[in-house]
Amino acid sequence: MNSPVLTAAEAVCWLRLDDDHEDIEQAVRALKRLVQIGKIRPLRCGRTHKYTITELERFIRDEVELGTPSPYPEAEKPPRRDSNGDGSKIVHRIVHKPDGFPP
Repeated sequence: MNSPVLTAAEAVCWLRLDDDHEDIEQAVRALKRLVQIGKIRPLRCGRTHKYTITELERFIRDEVELGTPSPYPEAEKPPRRDSNGDGSKIVHRIVHKPDGFPP
């Protein structure tokens, strides 16, 4: 992968999306979904998309460093519960702070 322009499969490997999916086809579909929602802007080469390393680095910077929320509903955490189900509030108390624990 010395080329600054990558195929979809190479972009998936570069982004390590293949680590999160069972097969490469699932990972390529995840990449295409990121393109569809506008998170990644590919180059059009005929009927295919190519991906520049600069664009992939921009995506990583925007998603990781700026803390952009994930576009995938399955990656979202369930809403935090603040009651015991009977209307009473859950109370959490720290009884002992370990050494080095921030104040």
